[in-house]
Amino acid sequence: MSRTYLPKDLSRALTKALRHQPSYLSLGALDEGGWASLDLVLAGLKSKGWSVTREQVAEAAAHGPKRRLQICLVTDRIRAMQGHSIDVPMHFKPEEPPKELYHGTSRQTLPKIMTSGICKMERQYVHLSADLETARSVGARHGTPAVVTVDARRMWNNGELLYLADNGVWLVDYVHPNYFKDHVVPLTTGAMKRFLVFSSEHYYPEGYEDLVGHASSLAAAERHAISLDTRTASVIVVDTHLRTTYFVQDRALVMSTGIPHEILDLDDVT
Repeated sequence: MSRTYLPKDLSRALTKALRHQPSYLSLGALDEGGWASLDLVLAGLKSKGWSVTREQVAEAAAHGPKRRLQICLVTDRIRAMQGHSIDVPMHFKPEEPPKELYHGTSRQTLPKIMTSGICKMERQYVHLSADLETARSVGARHGTPAVVTVDARRMWNNGELLYLADNGVWLVDYVHPNYFKDHVVPLTTGAMKRFLVFSSEHYYPEGYEDLVGHASSLAAAERHAISLDTRTASVIVVDTHLRTTYFVQDRALVMSTGIPHEILDLDDVT
């Protein structure tokens, strides 16, 4: 049965074959640089029920703002620009990055990233975005979005190699947590209320009447928390984005897990 031509659907089929599974369109091994013959791609698409022309493949390759695919009219070939999970020799030249880059992820994955760094997983490289909105849209594909700000210039100055793909995606082997800046960029709540400081005579605060401060960065929240008198009260800091609690111990914040059950609905204060 012939498939209805929709650029988005065709783009997904092409991306699947050229990034992850060439056998999906019976392409065999991709050429160096990830290239595949357009003739082979068209034949593979036909076997999957796609009755499309070269022009429609070109339209699908150009579909969307991410520009994942590239066509070379001179050699009559097509490829995915980056994001491969298969072993394909890709040749990117190191390039000095802007001061900051961004990595989009989900809030569920964020705690692991904050401790382990950003790993490339099945792909050849970690993908970083040059703007917040793109990173946010990437994170939204995996759940509630969160964005990690990366000190890309410091990485470069320390000898880490970063590469810029033709479609504007920045690539790197790994990002250590030491290169994270301000942790997570606030996306859905007011920046000044991300970190909430509670002080209570009880081990856990009993309600928002115990809220004694808020801050946009963990460092600022820590300074405020350790300035309070912890001899007569319990002081904690709640990260409303990561849903994580920090306790004051030896004049520093120590991460715990979860949120005290007495804080029932953080949306009331964020």
